[in-house]
Amino acid sequence: NQFEEQKIIDADSIRYSQYQKLRHPDLDVQLKPYIKDKSKHFLVRRVSIDIAEECEVKSLQNLLVDVALDNSDMHHIREQATHAVSRIADNRTRLRLKPLAMKEQQEDVDDQLKGSALRALWPDHLSAQEVFDILTPPKQENFFGSYVSFLMDFSEQLKKEDLPYALKWAKKNHGGKPG
Repeated sequence: NQFEEQKIIDADSIRYSQYQKLRHPDLDVQLKPYIKDKSKHFLVRRVSIDIAEECEVKSLQNLLVDVALDNSDMHHIREQATHAVSRIADNRTRLRLKPLAMKEQQEDVDDQLKGSALRALWPDHLSAQEVFDILTPPKQENFFGSYVSFLMDFSEQLKKEDLPYALKWAKKNHGGKPG
């Protein structure tokens, strides 16, 4: 209610860590209407998604994917939902995010959807070759978000057998020069 009435905001990172204390068996019933209702203030929806993520409310994972994939929803809310799915969803549900990783999303101006979707899909649902095929330079050069974070983790997780794909990608994108 405090968030809905805009009496408090969620800018306090300490508050985020306290969301776990809200876990209880019927939490999904309480959160679902706030996550689903596009007429709710974005802050209420964002906090509801964050609570679902922090409390690992897996019964909401399909709703969160629906929100993530809904082009008519607020971009910021879609980002939050995609991130939550990447952290709490099962493999089958994560697979539904594949379009966000594979297809260019014009509204994804800072690659947050793409980064969270890639994190959700790698390595269980995407091969290294598939990832290299869809890698692009970050859209925002000075922005460190989910996409750049994924790229750093991806590069550290590559195996010897992925080297040919990495070299092919480097040659295509950098003329064979490091870069």
